[in-house]
Amino acid sequence: MSTYKILTAASVMALFGAAASAEMPMNVYGDIGFAIGRDHVLSTDDDGEKYGVSSRSLQGYVGTDYSGWRGTLDFAIMGRDDGGETYFDSFAPNKAAALGLHAGREIGEKAYVGIFAGKNWFQGDDAGTYNSYVNGTLYGLEAEAELLPGAAIYGQYGYADMVGDENDTAFKGHFGKVGMSMQRDRLLMRLEGEWGRSPNIFEDEDDWGEYTKIALGGEYELRPNLFATAQISHMEITANSEDDGEDNSIQLGLKMSFGKPGQVNNLRTPYTPGLAAAWAEVLD
Repeated sequence: MSTYKILTAASVMALFGAAASAEMPMNVYGDIGFAIGRDHVLSTDDDGEKYGVSSRSLQGYVGTDYSGWRGTLDFAIMGRDDGGETYFDSFAPNKAAALGLHAGREIGEKAYVGIFAGKNWFQGDDAGTYNSYVNGTLYGLEAEAELLPGAAIYGQYGYADMVGDENDTAFKGHFGKVGMSMQRDRLLMRLEGEWGRSPNIFEDEDDWGEYTKIALGGEYELRPNLFATAQISHMEITANSEDDGEDNSIQLGLKMSFGKPGQVNNLRTPYTPGLAAAWAEVLD
């Protein structure tokens, strides 16, 4: 079984185990959600034509807090239908995943500061073996503050070491994310912007690469602990001013939560640094 499938199975089992433990006298909470949609990708290293493909994602987290301290474990997996290794080599990465741990301190009732560390799984090493996944590490700082009742701003800043093919394709550099969420009655809206830059290696050693991403998402509570979700995102990848990629997605899904009613977790581990490293392989 591939690392990708092991990660999927382990993450789902851990989250459902945590959901079961929520019946115990512990402050445990979290969610798990699945979405399907349509992605449109473009690579100037190919013919610059956009291609549409079906996609899906799975993500969730489990968290606990005690006496002002908070800890969470989260995961995210994205995948899209493809035509095999030719698709990855010519058009776009097929899959990416993240698994991370977060720990920090709540400041009063309106703010939080913490640290995070985790891994990304992504396609790398050689486009000709597209099922050969590699992984890299990422870590950083994060914070969140409530501005008004139901309205919060949040951000993450970290470093990622994602090596696809040693001395060739990789993303090794800093990344950041800023966002705002707004909750009113049953509706939650979230707007995020993310960026990253690998200054000394991307398509090749001594080259640079960078990515930017913006995402707009929403959740609507259909009934207690069950939510309809939607998200639209646009990601641009630049490789040393030579080649560019676009990674656009529209997804609809369902999410189930457990534990604290109305709990919102904006600080999740991104898989975008690993996805950027896979894009470096595509654009090379």
